[in-house]
Amino acid sequence: MNAPVDVIIVAYRNPDDVMACLAALSRQTASGFSVHVCENGAAKDFLALQRAAEVAGWQEQSKGLGAGALREFAVFTSALSSFPLTLRHSAANLGYAGAINAIIKSLPQHESDIWILNPDTEPSPGALAALQARARAGGYGVTGGRLIMRETGRVQLDGGRWRKWIARGFNLNFNAPADSAADQAAVEQAMDYVSGACMYVTRAFINDIGLMDDRFFLYAEEVDWCLRRKHFRLGFAPEAVILHGHGTTTGASGTLAERSALFVYLEHRNKHLLTRRHFPLAWPLIALITLALTGEYLVKGAPRNFLVALGGWWHGVLGRSGRPGHIPFGGPNRGWPSATS
Repeated sequence: MNAPVDVIIVAYRNPDDVMACLAALSRQTASGFSVHVCENGAAKDFLALQRAAEVAGWQEQSKGLGAGALREFAVFTSALSSFPLTLRHSAANLGYAGAINAIIKSLPQHESDIWILNPDTEPSPGALAALQARARAGGYGVTGGRLIMRETGRVQLDGGRWRKWIARGFNLNFNAPADSAADQAAVEQAMDYVSGACMYVTRAFINDIGLMDDRFFLYAEEVDWCLRRKHFRLGFAPEAVILHGHGTTTGASGTLAERSALFVYLEHRNKHLLTRRHFPLAWPLIALITLALTGEYLVKGAPRNFLVALGGWWHGVLGRSGRPGHIPFGGPNRGWPSATS
């Protein structure tokens, strides 16, 4: 028998993406799940999210004040969907991991598995059923599916491998045709982490390993979570196909020059946080290698982002973590300001 499931979506000023994701969830063949959306933006963004839900046919049933890191909530139901929807507003911009942790802490029951989805994802109808089936196969703490890039219709990844010496992820089966066969066993043997865009996490994993580390704020938190897995295995369910608009919210997509200062800064800062925790003896050498790799931005004609990457690298060396304030050469946290701005 499947455990109850709570679906968690962290939003940031993108109600249209959230509504498309909810529409896809309403077509799931599996049942017995609830959906929780945390808006990390300002009060007006939370209001826009509620209005978008109403336009999409959701009816508000109740509302109230939140607790802890969550400011307020509104519960909706829809005749078109079998699951209840709870919209929450963070008291401040908690980042990706922080918002996920806040929702997990707020859940009334502590037996449920967790399905984390990016707001710009649309899971196929059988996605949840496939993830649950693989999680039940034994020993799997975190299970992912096949992410398909919306822009190209090709595979973004089937799983991630962390390349320790350059502190970068590698997307397994990247750019393969969406309908290509996936070797489930080979992917599970090669993968080090499951993408944060679609993570099915068992309650046993959370109870043993703990929550995400919100010091990352954004980027690499899912890698860290999976590397902390102890005896738990990482699963891959190829039948769980997830359409993904990669980086549309935070500016992670596009050329090196087009990437947002927030993404560039955190990508280079958080490498140090993850490396120090999991590969402490190798960190001095990895720090030098990653410093050299910031030069890619100069080679590719992105001098501004080279300076941002350099600032992120230096702050990583200094041990900075959490929500960034002023991004060196990038301004005061451009691309993802605080919830009160």
